[in-house]
Amino acid sequence: MRTPMLWSDLALRRESQAAVAHFVKGGIAEPGAVYWVERRESRRLIMAFFRSAACGNNQVPDAETARGVLLEPRVASALRWLIAPSSSEVEIGGSQILALICRLADSERFPWLARGRKPKPHEIKQALRATSALHAAQSMQTERRAYGKAVEGLLRDRLLQLGHRLLRTPNGGRITAPMHMPGAKSFYGECSVHGRRTDLLIGLSDGRAVAVEAKGSSSVVNSVKRVLNDTAAKARHWRERFGETLVPVALLSGVYGIDSLRSAQASGLYLVWSHELDSFVDWLASQ
Repeated sequence: MRTPMLWSDLALRRESQAAVAHFVKGGIAEPGAVYWVERRESRRLIMAFFRSAACGNNQVPDAETARGVLLEPRVASALRWLIAPSSSEVEIGGSQILALICRLADSERFPWLARGRKPKPHEIKQALRATSALHAAQSMQTERRAYGKAVEGLLRDRLLQLGHRLLRTPNGGRITAPMHMPGAKSFYGECSVHGRRTDLLIGLSDGRAVAVEAKGSSSVVNSVKRVLNDTAAKARHWRERFGETLVPVALLSGVYGIDSLRSAQASGLYLVWSHELDSFVDWLASQ
């Protein structure tokens, strides 16, 4: 076969169900145990901050308290979700940073901080519930990105086992002409192909190249953006500029809607499943 497999609706349904099972087994899918573990942990960390930081009574935490709170990496990560909207990671600068967090905290979730008073029990409960949900959701997004990178790493390792060479991308990492494509038995890491990013660009023996994007999705709604609006749009873009000399592939893990998969495939995007990586590697070896 000159191209990876094109899936029937029945096969798309079968493989998407297998992908969900594989994703859940890895502990990444939502809703699931990992999300709630993250949420409980976020709640604990934020509660530890309020107990230690003396927020709400106009006191500035002493230096020792500040170090105890902020030198714990997970606590420091959780604290940025107190601010509305959440802040980027902040440099730890001693006790004044805790006072700053207290002043910048979201007044809707933490009304007592703005007024410099002690919180009421129901206020703490509501604030913890909202903030831990925000922090846990972000933690899960980080988990999913890490999972996608792990899948990409598996493919990279398999290519090296096949004898492919990982080369430095020419032209400053920007592929804009056929002469920039990798040759047979070689590949590039993340690079830009006519202005659109791809995770791996793999050279084939007949002069073609395969652009691989590793994609993870935790819900059917999310899959519309992750596949149809993102990767499928890249496939159309590349087809206009390189024709059939570039084979666009989405390496999928997680939860996907059949309608999104069907539309993405119709746009010229080839779908490969992370739980069937061996089949894709076999196809690459046959080219």
